[in-house]
Amino acid sequence: MDSFIFETRSLYEIVGKFLVTLFEILFDRKITQEELKSLLSSQGIDTRWIDELRDARILFFHETAPWLAGACGTD
Repeated sequence: MDSFIFETRSLYEIVGKFLVTLFEILFDRKITQEELKSLLSSQGIDTRWIDELRDARILFFHETAPWLAGACGTD
């Protein structure tokens, strides 16, 4: 699960950078992540997964251990 979350978030970030660069090159326009999300939402595309994925990544990689904590306890 942690690999799926990590890789999916990485893919999202790479595609976001691609779209920002594409808009700069083709349209000579700087666009932000919020503008991209707004454009998607205005087309009826659900963007809630973006924040959920970010929150899951923060939880998995910064607030919890993705392995059994305490499994290597001392005797």
